[in-house]
Amino acid sequence: MRVISVINFKGGVGKTTLTANLGAELARRGKRVLLVDLDPQSSLTYSFYSVDMAAGRVPPERTIKAWYDSFDGGMPRRSLGECLAIPRAVNDKVAANGGFVGLIPSTMSLIDHELSMLANVGLGGVAPGQELYRLRRALADALHDGAFAGYDIALIDCPPNFNIVTQSAIVASDHVLVPSRPDYLSTLGITSLVHNVKRLVEMFNHQVVEFHRDRPTIAPTVLGVVFTMVRYGSVHPIHSHTYYMEVAQRRNPGLPIFTTSIRENAAFGPENPDGVPLILQLKQTDKVYVELMALATEFLESTGLVERAAA
Repeated sequence: MRVISVINFKGGVGKTTLTANLGAELARRGKRVLLVDLDPQSSLTYSFYSVDMAAGRVPPERTIKAWYDSFDGGMPRRSLGECLAIPRAVNDKVAANGGFVGLIPSTMSLIDHELSMLANVGLGGVAPGQELYRLRRALADALHDGAFAGYDIALIDCPPNFNIVTQSAIVASDHVLVPSRPDYLSTLGITSLVHNVKRLVEMFNHQVVEFHRDRPTIAPTVLGVVFTMVRYGSVHPIHSHTYYMEVAQRRNPGLPIFTTSIRENAAFGPENPDGVPLILQLKQTDKVYVELMALATEFLESTGLVERAAA
């Protein structure tokens, strides 16, 4: 299973909307997609379940928070597969082509997890450094659960920070995908994010040598930046958005930038209460539909999950 973390330090860049629509489209193309909601805002969860529906079908003991609550000495005492939810509405839409969507749901109480987890580090007789290593490695190990054996892709919706939960997602990932609005604040953090990912990889691989030599080191790559919520004039993006797209490239030479960008539209508004992302509802003539379809193709090519089309 190929694992991709979706992250930007800046909130409000369309991260969750992109994750939900990309996941749904990949499933429509026959992929088995696992979505992991690590954001306490739980917006990815509510993209597939309304708040009322989630209350009935996603009990607290079957959320990512409950899994984290089972940790002892940096290791979970429960299987992450126990938290797997199957959103019916989206699966009814993608089943015809053999696709499937599974979801590890979040809860707003996850926001309290970081402090309580770190407060207990070293109290159970495990050396603090080794326990932090286990915490960072836990999600990677958990995704090898037999419950996920048939999945092709996992998309992890990360919170807009670099806490231990986000770090565990990156450790578990093959790639990192960075959504960004083409504005000053959204693009400002890209350089910092790439730098933090690099530092985390170096630190974690050092810990592998120190604590667990028989385990493999990690080497996640930045898949690229996807510009979202782009505002258009008559044909082209408005000048200020074009400017910040170019600035992002100049600040980060060599960093991949997706050719496809996604325009500002209704997809980047309130989450869909019916549990079906917009990509599965739009007409084929809608411009955002064309863009989301192109992005899904570019994503599959960039991850090597399909061969790149001949020029």
